[in-house]
Amino acid sequence: MNNKAPALFEKTGNALLKIERVLLVILLAVVIFLAFYEVAARYFLKTSYPWLEGTTRYAFIWLCWIGSAYAFYNGSHIEINLFDSIVGKRENAEKISRGLTKVGILISLVFLICFTVIYFGYWNRMRVSGVFVEGLRIRTWIPLTGPLLGSVLMIIQGFLSLFKDPSEGSGTVVEITEPDETTEGGLS
Repeated sequence: MNNKAPALFEKTGNALLKIERVLLVILLAVVIFLAFYEVAARYFLKTSYPWLEGTTRYAFIWLCWIGSAYAFYNGSHIEINLFDSIVGKRENAEKISRGLTKVGILISLVFLICFTVIYFGYWNRMRVSGVFVEGLRIRTWIPLTGPLLGSVLMIIQGFLSLFKDPSEGSGTVVEITEPDETTEGGLS
């Protein structure tokens, strides 16, 4: 079987990444602007707007969840390379490592699917209840859509990453080693 991702999966993953990047930039700009405005209003204008805190909080929640989906596909989440050190320098270590990575992704997908099903039930109860967010004049289910959207995106990105070429790399790797004379603090 070819390790290259099928063209459709690769195009879908790249399109989702572009959309996620745009959303992340917009959400980060909104969070920074609203947080700055809230602080400026409190300290310079001696007034507070209740909607600012809620809007900033929910924009940050959306930012985190969509960012998690983006990181899932890129392999940028924190990972523990315990199995890599156990496998060591065996002849088929690379193949074993790729297999263990796929198992890890599958376990993450099972967890994400369970979380999404449970969270969807909660989100749906909020949608039906008609409860409004305190300080905002919107229904609770609207800002709570962020974690639902993020978890669905993570499931899609996780599925797509199963078919991604492992040579495309993952996030930054920081190795922790025993401190010696040449490295201070153990990080290399």
